[in-house]
Amino acid sequence: RYGHHGRVRSQHRRVGAAATGTSNFVRYASNPILSNSDCLTYWTPIYLGAENICMSGAGGRSPCFGDSGGPLTVSIDAGRSLLVGITSFGAAIGCAAGYPSVFVRVSYYRDWIQQNSDYCNIPNKM
Repeated sequence: RYGHHGRVRSQHRRVGAAATGTSNFVRYASNPILSNSDCLTYWTPIYLGAENICMSGAGGRSPCFGDSGGPLTVSIDAGRSLLVGITSFGAAIGCAAGYPSVFVRVSYYRDWIQQNSDYCNIPNKM
């Protein structure tokens, strides 16, 4: 579960640094997924529960202002990614601060998604 690297998408000119304006190109950042207990060392006293997942802000790489709602994915095999989170929040002092970013954990809401959407379980054999 942990040990995966998460990948986030950004439309800013730079991911994680003084990102000003938007880019014509989609940018990506990849950092390790953290346990919530490791993440809390940065975010205490903010509540982080089972519905959250965190990605390290190492190297000043993280989603930036305006990236909320964007995907956090992990590679599951050659050419395929799995959506594991939706960008929720990061450090108010800026995306290059090195703080972990917090995401909504998609798997926590899987039952609700299946019950309230046109979800179709596609077999792994594609």
